[in-house]
Amino acid sequence: MSGEKKKITWISILQGFTMLLVVVGHSDLAQRDTIEWTGALYEFFQPFRMPLFLFISGYLFYLTRIAKHKSYGFVVGDKLKRLGIPLLCFTIIGVGFKFLASSFVKNPIDVTGPLDIVLMLIGLKTNALSALWFVQVTLLLMMFYPLYQVVLRNKWVTISAVTMLLLAHYFFPVGIDLLLISKAVHLWIFFFAGMVLGAYRLDRFLSSSVWTSVLCIGLYVALYLLGLKGLPMSIMGIIMSLNMAHCIERYIPSMFRSFRNYTYQIYLMSIFPQMAIEMIYRYIGCEYFGVFYLVNIAVGLYFPILVVRIVERLNWKWARMLIGLS
Repeated sequence: MSGEKKKITWISILQGFTMLLVVVGHSDLAQRDTIEWTGALYEFFQPFRMPLFLFISGYLFYLTRIAKHKSYGFVVGDKLKRLGIPLLCFTIIGVGFKFLASSFVKNPIDVTGPLDIVLMLIGLKTNALSALWFVQVTLLLMMFYPLYQVVLRNKWVTISAVTMLLLAHYFFPVGIDLLLISKAVHLWIFFFAGMVLGAYRLDRFLSSSVWTSVLCIGLYVALYLLGLKGLPMSIMGIIMSLNMAHCIERYIPSMFRSFRNYTYQIYLMSIFPQMAIEMIYRYIGCEYFGVFYLVNIAVGLYFPILVVRIVERLNWKWARMLIGLS
């Protein structure tokens, strides 16, 4: 993300790739059920899109917090500022946006007062910006920082933790909405796996070979065509993405450079210009779906960067905090 001074190139590439998948996933223009190729594209990447995002978050959390032995107080304060403040800010903005454009948006909301915003923040009501679930889940998982410090010290304890999280992924009850506990537990294995990659330097086993990437892509496609779903597909998709990132670092290290350092801000803000493009498209009824589809992706990626550049130029501390800039 943009606040880190030192960048690991392959991770930056992976962040850019994942953010592109997220923006593409939000670019359906309400046509996923009627235009076949958009639905197929969404379904192809869906098994690993958000698991990969959590995996990267876990890896970076290990490198920037656990490996540096930050105190729990520092971590809580830092994450509440970096994740909590934008979460509150964009929940409120989302409520205002959907209230003002209630006759145009696909999923209007019913808000009667400030209590509804509180319920959105604790998961007991769907957030006005549904994509913010990722921020809520990540913030919750990061609060277990002291546990990670202990578990990652011993490989057998780590293996036991991985086993428990695998069982939780399959058997933990669904439907616990408070703090999005069910969603967080089912996805915990990916966040923890990212930390394990960093703690035990397992990334040294990844290959930058083109043929390894081709093989991984081929395996993923084969599993997809066989109709395999769930955790195996997510794991294969993550392995494929990791090897691809190492390969790209070797041959095209500048890939996604124009937006890969702003992934958090893109995640927070991309949905607004994308919703605006979608409303224009549905209002006009234009037949040029492909053009609007590409424009929807472009504004999702680059409108947030424009906002970041403006905020950086103005250098308003409070504005920086609201959009998650350190």
